[in-house]
Amino acid sequence: DGSGTSGGLYLRLYANQADPKARHTYFADYTFNAVKNGDYRFWIAASPQTVGWASPMYYSIDGATPISCEGIPPASDMYGAPRPQNYFSWFSPGNVTLSAGRHKLRIEVRKNRSMDGMYITFLDAMFFTTDLNFIPATNHPKYSPQPSWQEITSHQTVYEYQAKVTTGIYMKAIKSTNENIGSASEAEVIKKLKARPLPDPKDVDEGIHQFGVHGMEEPFVSHGTNDAQTQPAYDLLARAEVDTFRTAESCWHRLGDDYHDFSQLDYQVEEASKYGMNFMFTLGYPPAKYNMSNTALSTFKPEYEQMFRDYIDTVLKRYNGKYQYLEYCNEVDAPGIWWLGAGPNEYVRDFKIIKEEEQKNSVNAPLVAFAATFSRNETTGGAEGGRNFVRKCFDLGINNIADAYSLHYTWNINERDFPAFFQREMQKAGAVHPMINSEEAGYDQPYDVIKLFARDLYLYGFQSVYYYLARDWFEQGSLISSGLFDLNWHPKRRLLAYAVAADAMKHHRLIGMSKPAKDIEAYVLEILPKYRNKTKGRYSIVMWKNGGLEAIGTGKEAKKTVSPSKVSGIVEAKSVVNWKLDNISIPNKKSPTFSVAADPIVIYTDKLPRWKLISPRAWLANVNTSTAKSKALVPLAP
Repeated sequence: DGSGTSGGLYLRLYANQADPKARHTYFADYTFNAVKNGDYRFWIAASPQTVGWASPMYYSIDGATPISCEGIPPASDMYGAPRPQNYFSWFSPGNVTLSAGRHKLRIEVRKNRSMDGMYITFLDAMFFTTDLNFIPATNHPKYSPQPSWQEITSHQTVYEYQAKVTTGIYMKAIKSTNENIGSASEAEVIKKLKARPLPDPKDVDEGIHQFGVHGMEEPFVSHGTNDAQTQPAYDLLARAEVDTFRTAESCWHRLGDDYHDFSQLDYQVEEASKYGMNFMFTLGYPPAKYNMSNTALSTFKPEYEQMFRDYIDTVLKRYNGKYQYLEYCNEVDAPGIWWLGAGPNEYVRDFKIIKEEEQKNSVNAPLVAFAATFSRNETTGGAEGGRNFVRKCFDLGINNIADAYSLHYTWNINERDFPAFFQREMQKAGAVHPMINSEEAGYDQPYDVIKLFARDLYLYGFQSVYYYLARDWFEQGSLISSGLFDLNWHPKRRLLAYAVAADAMKHHRLIGMSKPAKDIEAYVLEILPKYRNKTKGRYSIVMWKNGGLEAIGTGKEAKKTVSPSKVSGIVEAKSVVNWKLDNISIPNKKSPTFSVAADPIVIYTDKLPRWKLISPRAWLANVNTSTAKSKALVPLAP
C-alpha cells in the first residue's frame, strides 16, 4: 500500500534483557557533509519516543554530549509495517548549528524500554535541512535519495521485491543456525514424505492429541500471491500428519470493518479441507475504530457489542465443522501489548458473549482462553498482567465458561511451573479443563521438534500442540529459523522430525516414563486399539539424552556437547527410526542395546521394556534444573 520503509530497509536494535545492575549503550555512527554554514533542522524517522514498547534514542554530533529524544512527540502519522502494527514516525530533536564540511552523527540507545527491560529501537531515515519550516509527513519526504515505493514497485510486486531483498539476508543468516538447508535437504524431505500415503481424514480422532502448525496464514500464505508455493506445502504437511492449523485470519480486523472479506480465510480452509485438516480459529480484535484503544489489539467498545456478536455469529456459521478449537485473542496476559486499554473484566465479559453465540448456533468446539505467555512466573507482566491477570479472570468466573486454556512456549523444563500454575488455578476453581499449547517452538536443533511434542503432550499433559512456525521469516528483522519450510517454501528437515513425532505419539497414550541410563529421558507409549493395524508396533519408545538446551535452558552451558550413552533393557525391537525418518539397523532384535545421544530415536515394539516406569510427576521430581532466565517469545510492539 506504499507505506513501507524508505528504500525497503531499516536499522533494528533488538537486545535481550540485560543485567539490571549493568548499563548498556548501543550506537550507530554516520558521517555526512553539511553544504554550508548555518542552522539546520534535524529530523528522525524511528520508533516513537513516547511509548513503552520502544527504547528512547539519544544523538550527538562530533562527539558532543548525547542529547535525549525521550518524550518528543511524533510530528507525522505512523507507517512502515503490516497491519495492525506501525513502527515509524517523524520527530525532530530540534535545530543544530553546523559548519560547512564533514561531521559525525552518533545515534545511541542507552536505556531499556520501560515495558520489560529489553532494548528495542527501529530507525528508518534521518536528514538535516536548512528549510527550518519543512515537516516530513511520509516515508518518502522531499529531498530523499531513496527510491519511492511507487518506483520500487513499478516493475515488480511488493511480494517480489520483499522476496528479493530478504532472500539474500536470509541465506547469510541461516548459515549461523543448525538448519543445513539446500537442494539436497529439500530433495531428501520431498522423497521421504512423498513415499508416505496421505492420511485418511477419518483418522482424525478429536479425543486424542492433535498435531498442529501455526503460520499457514498471512503474511506467510497470501492467496493470489504465492499459491504456487503454498499449495504443495499443504500436501507435505498432510503427509507429515498435521491435523490442524492455528490462524488469526479469523480476527475481525482481518475480515474488514463489516467482516465480509473472507478471501484469505476461505483459501486456507479450502486447502486444509482437501486433506481433512481443521483449525484453531483465533477470534476477536475489532478494527481500530471499534475498539477500546483505537488499535486492532483490544476489545470492542461497549456500544459495538451487537456488531461483535454479529461478527462471531458470522464466523461460526460460515465455517461450522471446519474448526477444532475457538481461541479468544492472543497472549492477553500481556495486556500492554495484546489487550490494550482493557482488562480481565472485559475479557470475561467477551467470553460469556462468545459462549452464548456458540450455544445459539449449536457449536460444540471448545472455547479456549488466554493463549498465555506472561504467566510463566510471578513477576512477568507486573501488577496488571501475567498471573495477576489470569487470577482476576478466575475470580470473575472464567473457569465456568472456558472449555480449555492455551499456553505458549512451555517445553523447557525450567518452565514447569507455567502449566502447573494453571493446574492449581483450575483446581481451586473446582474444575480442571484441558490445556493446549497454541504456540510452541524449538530453535536450536531440528530434532527438538520431537522433544517438544513429547514434553508438552505427556510430561505436561497438553491435549494438543501447535508448532511454531510453518515457514522461516524475519520478525522485525530477527530471523525466526524454526520453520518447517525455508523462506521460499522449500521443505526443511524439521518436517521429517515432525513426521517422526506424529508417528510415535499420535493416538498414543502414556504408559510411563523412565530414566534407563544417566540423563536419558524416555517415554513409553501405547497406541490406542483402534489404530493398531496402522503402526509398526503396539508400543513406541521415544528417548534422548539430556544435557543441552532441552534440559537447562538458554545460556553458554546449553551449547556443551552431549556424548552418547548405552541404553539396554529393551526386550524386543521391531523397528527403530531416527529423527530424519531413517530406519536404524538393529544388530540383536531380541535384546538390543542402543547408543542414545541428544538426537532422539523411536523404538517400535510389541513388548514393554525391562525398565521401572514412573509417572511424569515422579520423573520431574528427580530432575534438577537451573533457574529459568530465558524469556518467552513475546511481541515487540503493539
